[in-house]
Amino acid sequence: MPELSKPANPLPKYQAEAAAKPNDAEVQTSLGWAYYGQKQFADAIQAFEAALRLGGDNLDASYGLGMAHKMAGSPGLAIKSFEMAAALAEQIDNHDRKKMLSRLVSGQLNELQTGDWNLTA
Repeated sequence: MPELSKPANPLPKYQAEAAAKPNDAEVQTSLGWAYYGQKQFADAIQAFEAALRLGGDNLDASYGLGMAHKMAGSPGLAIKSFEMAAALAEQIDNHDRKKMLSRLVSGQLNELQTGDWNLTA
């Protein structure tokens, strides 16, 4: 059986994009997710925060910031970020997408607050 190769690290690509476009919230968000994928949570937090400074209504960056804070062991900051993401999810026009994202954020909040996703409601 052939050995599976490890996927290439996408981080250098996103770092280069962020250096070229430091004022682009979407690029900063992508950089945050690249750091998150490499388990570099402090760097992910910085990138997501930069994205939010550039465009505060960025649901993807808010959710990513919550995830990075959660993984970094900062539940209070994670909850604050997920609450921001929940408010942004409520503004989505597409009903199915709104419902899916709201449940995802609710699950994260429930897990942080009670230790259980508790999506039975």
